[in-house]
Parts: sequence; structure tokens; C-alpha cells
Amino acid sequence: MFCLFWDGRNAYRSVEEIAAAQSSLVEEDCSGQETIDRWLLQQSWFYDEEFSELAGAFGQYSFSLYERDSSLNEMIEGVFCIDGNRLKVKYYESRFVPVKVDFSEKAINFGQKFKVVGEDLFTVKELTEKRMLIEYASDGETHVFYRKN
Repeated sequence: MFCLFWDGRNAYRSVEEIAAAQSSLVEEDCSGQETIDRWLLQQSWFYDEEFSELAGAFGQYSFSLYERDSSLNEMIEGVFCIDGNRLKVKYYESRFVPVKVDFSEKAINFGQKFKVVGEDLFTVKELTEKRMLIEYASDGETHVFYRKN
């Protein structure tokens, strides 16, 4: 007897479903007007002016950050919304789970699940074409990132 168990409930399969799920994690947290340039934010950012160490990237709702001097496999993922010059952030862990097994096609379709693991507040102190200064509420430090033009 062949038996297969997995938990594919509430897994998101398409890019649209994933984006909607990510935005739903933070959509009620922000009600103010955005006062930062979203286009500038949505770039790849580096820890150094030589652009040798990737710090992370921001998308429409999600972001990925990397600890300095760590492997690119050790990514910190999260979602954000913008309220004034602040990013309200929720960190999450994501994993891929099987959602459908098609024995006739010999295929397994996967979906993505999210689990919120923490929150933070980033205050954007400066955002220009070359540099971004963000203060993390969690550590009180101002972090400097650089953008390649």
C-alpha cells in the first residue's frame, strides 16, 4: 500500500497568490501616506561602495536581507508596508510544500507557505540614488546601504 501525507493547505501557488498573501500580512498596518520614493527603495542594496557584498533587495511588498559576512543562502525574508518614512516589517520563514501529485504526469506541484516569525520598524533617514540610511527599531542602529547606479 502506498500512502502519501503532506500539508498543502493554505499554500500559495501562483505569483499573484504569493503577492496577495504577502501584502495581506501588512496591509492593515499602514494607513498614512508614503513619503519615500518607492522606486528608489525597490533596488538592490550593498554594504559597501565597491558593491562587493550584497545587503538585500526590496520588491513591491517583500524584501530579502543578508547578514554582513554571511552566505547568500542565509537570507532574512520579510514583507513591509510604507507609512510616511517608515517601513512596518514582518519577518517570515517560507517553505515549499507539495500541493498536488499527478501520477499520470509523474509530477508534483509545489506551493509556498509563510510563517511570521517577528516584527520590526525601519525608519528611512535618507534615501538617494546612491545611499540609504535605515534605523532599525529592533537594535536602535542606523544601517548604511549603497546602490549601484
